[in-house]
Amino acid sequence: MGFEKPQRKWFERVMVAMLIIVVSALVGSNVYYQMKSGKQRTLFYQLQILRSSINLYKLINNKNPDSLEEIATGYYKFPGEDVTKRYIENAPINKDGNVVDPFGKEYYYDDETGWLRSSTAGYEFW
Repeated sequence: MGFEKPQRKWFERVMVAMLIIVVSALVGSNVYYQMKSGKQRTLFYQLQILRSSINLYKLINNKNPDSLEEIATGYYKFPGEDVTKRYIENAPINKDGNVVDPFGKEYYYDDETGWLRSSTAGYEFW
């Protein structure tokens, strides 16, 4: 005569499965939120850097750049300096040569006004 384990009831199995599903959903949503939050911060800082680079280009050349690619690949040198510098270091460029935001969308740049914005839905007015 040994001790016999009682068989688990079907509702116990369902409860364990539901608990696993709920925990997985909570962890998954937290990971998604953290990724999106990181991309938002990156977009904020990229916009600041790109807009500053546009202003620097305008200051040096007395005109707005014709495209963002001109800033991403262009160099400048102040009078009296021997060092040539880039307008922006490590610009995020896609395989087509266009500057893109952290969400993978191309930035919208108006060369007449010098205004830059993201083309990702929900971030157009940042």
